[in-house]
Amino acid sequence: MLKSAPFAETGGLAVDAVHRRMGVGQKLVRQCIGRAQCKSYGQLRVCPNGESRSGF
Repeated sequence: MLKSAPFAETGGLAVDAVHRRMGVGQKLVRQCIGRAQCKSYGQLRVCPNGESRSGF
């Protein structure tokens, strides 16, 4: 069995067309990174279309 460090996972991030090109997406990703760091996760995985790779 392979053992890996715990990771945070997020998906389904989207910015409404009206708010694009305003840095909203960057802020969303920064918040995700900050939360992962606060919980001491070594990695943040971003899943396309909200699909979870961990099976949850």
